[in-house]
This record gives sequence, C-alpha cells and structure tokens, in this order.
Amino acid sequence: NSKLNKFKEVTAIAAEDLRLISFRVGDYTKFFNHLPNNANHLRFLAPYFPDASYPKLLKLTDLFEECTFKQKNIVYEEDAEVDCLYLIKEGEIQLMKRIDLNKIATKEPLSPSVKKKYNIASLGAGEVFGEDEFFFDEESRQYSAVVTSAEAVLLKLDVEVYKRMNETYKELFHHMKKGAKARKSFHREQSENVFN
Repeated sequence: NSKLNKFKEVTAIAAEDLRLISFRVGDYTKFFNHLPNNANHLRFLAPYFPDASYPKLLKLTDLFEECTFKQKNIVYEEDAEVDCLYLIKEGEIQLMKRIDLNKIATKEPLSPSVKKKYNIASLGAGEVFGEDEFFFDEESRQYSAVVTSAEAVLLKLDVEVYKRMNETYKELFHHMKKGAKARKSFHREQSENVFN
C-alpha cells in the first residue's frame, strides 16, 4: 500500500534532554525477529480505511486489540451485550441464530419449548463481524459467533473507544458502516430462509 510506504516529515521538540535511537521497520524486524505489532495491524487495517491518512491510520491501529480464540470458543453469545466489533485476521467464524421452534410450529406448540441453532454465515480472514449491531446501536447480539477453525486471531474495537472518537475519526468508518448495513439485511434474510 503506497500510503504505508510514503516518507512523512514531522517536527518533534524535546521538553528536556534525551537520547533517541531510530531505525526503519525493516531494521526493527532484523533486530527483534518480528514486525512491531502496530505495523502488522497497519497493513491489515489499511484496506478497511481507504480514506485515512497515514497518521490517522497509525492512531487507529492503537485502538484495536488483538485477541486469539481456539476452536469451538464462543466469541459472543446471542442476546449478549454489544461491546465490540471484530475483524478476522486469521481463522474462521460461524454466526449462529437460535430459533424457537414454538414460534414457527403449525397448529400446536411444541412442549417443552425447543430451540435450535442454525448457521447464518461462515466468515474467514479479512471479514468483519459484530459490526451490524455495533454501528446501529443494537442493545444485544442478534447471533452467536463461534470459532470453527483450529484458531482465530481477531482484532477487536471496543464500543466505548468508538463512542469517544471525534467525528473526524468516526467518518473513517463509513465504508465499514455501508457494508454493515448490507450484511445486516443479508443475515436477516438468511434467518428467515431457514424455514422457507
């Protein structure tokens, strides 16, 4: 991405005497045998924020937290409080919807109440989830999110962090919001199609 490779001029003024060492990301990798965390996140997040300048993108990377889940771990349950949105860096996630069969029973309700989980969507690396409830101020999760791969590495953004952002930064999420609106409709259709 050309945005990440541009040289940026900045002026830094020290408040007191200090000694600095500077080196390129490539040198950091040689010294420490890995990229700095935010450099990894920077490359991954860049496509989600095409309108972000390099300094803004750099600040955004610090707001996302990396977390790892193992197979069959539940990232969140249906009806849980909406607290984050997630980007899948590695692995696969399944969105599941719990359907109360009593609500769709024909003439007589089933006894006792029978609830079954249905797969609404299977998601992989590079996809976003939890954003439909996140951006549209839903109070609770509409689906459960379960890890189906051996491991899933996710970047999460806390809803409280998002709410504290100023409007300039919130505007950078407009591409993600647009996609969230379309996915929300798709997931609703998938839920309805379970019984059609």
